Amino acid sequence: MAEVQLIATLRPAHGKETELRHLLCDTARLVEQVEPSCMAFLLTEHHRVDGTLEFKVIERHVSWADTNALEHHHSRPWLLQMYSTFSEKQLLDGPEQIEMLTVIAGFAVQHGWMTTNNRGLEWPKYYISRSVDIDCMLRLKFSICDRVALPCIPALSLRNMLAKQIRSSTTFAVIVVCVAVFTDIFLYGLVVPMLPFALAERVGLSDADIQRWNSILLASYGASIMLGSLLFGWMGDRTRTKQLPFLLGVVVMGGATLLFSLTSSLALILLARILQGCSTAIVFTIGFSLMLDTVGEQHIGRAIGFTSMSLSVGLFAGPIVGGLLYDLAGYFAVFVPAFVLVVLEFVLRVLLITPSHEIDVKQDLFDEEGRPLMSNVARAPVTGSPRKPALLYLICMPRFLVAMVGMFMLNSFMTALEAVLPVYLPEIFPYRSTDIAIVFLSNTLPIICSPLGGSVVDRLGPFWPAILGFSLITPSLMLLSLILEPTGVMSVLLRLFLFLFGCGVSLAMPAMMTEITLAKDDMERGRPGIFGDGGVSSQAYGLSNAAFAAGTLAGPLYAGYIREALSWATMAISLGTFSALMMILAIAFTPMKRSTATARSNSGVI
Repeated sequence: MAEVQLIATLRPAHGKETELRHLLCDTARLVEQVEPSCMAFLLTEHHRVDGTLEFKVIERHVSWADTNALEHHHSRPWLLQMYSTFSEKQLLDGPEQIEMLTVIAGFAVQHGWMTTNNRGLEWPKYYISRSVDIDCMLRLKFSICDRVALPCIPALSLRNMLAKQIRSSTTFAVIVVCVAVFTDIFLYGLVVPMLPFALAERVGLSDADIQRWNSILLASYGASIMLGSLLFGWMGDRTRTKQLPFLLGVVVMGGATLLFSLTSSLALILLARILQGCSTAIVFTIGFSLMLDTVGEQHIGRAIGFTSMSLSVGLFAGPIVGGLLYDLAGYFAVFVPAFVLVVLEFVLRVLLITPSHEIDVKQDLFDEEGRPLMSNVARAPVTGSPRKPALLYLICMPRFLVAMVGMFMLNSFMTALEAVLPVYLPEIFPYRSTDIAIVFLSNTLPIICSPLGGSVVDRLGPFWPAILGFSLITPSLMLLSLILEPTGVMSVLLRLFLFLFGCGVSLAMPAMMTEITLAKDDMERGRPGIFGDGGVSSQAYGLSNAAFAAGTLAGPLYAGYIREALSWATMAISLGTFSALMMILAIAFTPMKRSTATARSNSGVI
């Protein structure tokens, strides 16, 4: 049985977790480059009972390693310097009982005689390279021959290990965020086609007031998202864990859905819409920040593509399911799938374990004589607090501001159509609630291709997808002004123009969301420490989501007012004009090429 030696334990100060994770992950790579022959070197992290994060550096000396080799290993100058560096940081050195820990970096022993035709010898290395329990990994037993004995791991421990590995994986985190986005947007769209009918039948509004209150309810949803995004974005960068506020969001959504389903009061319906907006704000700030921490910026475009697909599927499925259930089974039946999704989302958020991901080495670790450059590993940031709030740094950056305006414009266009089409189309065509829901298929179905658009953004950068997207949105909105007669040709053209609009959104949305992330990262890379120890990821997503929510507020109010005060054609042409202006801004301020740090290979998978 191999001996285990705990080299050091590090409990980082609040806000220093990321910096120390960088240092320790790079140290693991340094050890692997110079001392891979007689030991396994493992870097672990786990949360203590009091909630604090703790890193441990562990050696596993192999039983066949030569004693002289081990002594030589421990006398190497670079290792002594590493011990000294840890001591200066007040780490706790010495042997200690091994606990249940999770690997985040390290390597397995690589002896020359181990390279045989038996693939089983690579099995332990496979497990060490993944997120596994040290408690299980340390029980690996080898025989010095051409074959290797399988690890002695109890079945229960293996099941627990695999379950924890899945719950803390990058894929599971992205799935949870995508389901959260789908649930919130699905519940938002669920009532869109039947809301005008419900306002007339349950609340008792007159036909003259339906358009106004339909727009107000949609706008209140956007206003609550806008204000909630700023609040929860600020909270997200100042809490030790994002899981608790993330879980709070689904509880708020459940309460809002229950209130919406039971009340016939206009005031309480308005309150339910506001609570729904608060829940969505949590998902698009805390959830997206959690996802960025998980996948890293080199894959964020693809991850955002999946969330955009979830958003579009929610927009696609919500109106169809809501309209169909309302026509077939009545008002209360509409909310049955809503409660099912809320329960599912609650379970997923409880199961989620926020994973750690390895950081790529970006600087050389050795000087010309082979000594480690520990200062390079540390990536010492600028100390001290920023002289003004982090949000001001972001909104004063033209590139970030233009991306925010792009998010505002895109959602303004989508919510404008959602507010006006259910009221305008029955005036032209003999459409019921279900027919209106089917019309929305035309523009939401193409947005399901958003992951493809996100992959394009990861490879080309945001510039070209954004330009192509807005170049499709502009004419499609303007051409909607032609839909004035209840003919078959007009019905076909309506769906064609909405389809082109959806294609444009599927390209422009991932581009603008990725540009927000890249702009923030480039500013922090150019001025390390500008956002303080806690970072600004949640606040950046809070700002972008506030802009997105402002579109939910402005789109219905603007489109509803222009259509009533002027005409449908004027409304459509003006929206297309705004899209053309946005395309000009994107050309002027969005970098055509990605920065060197973010244009890395995208061979990994989510």
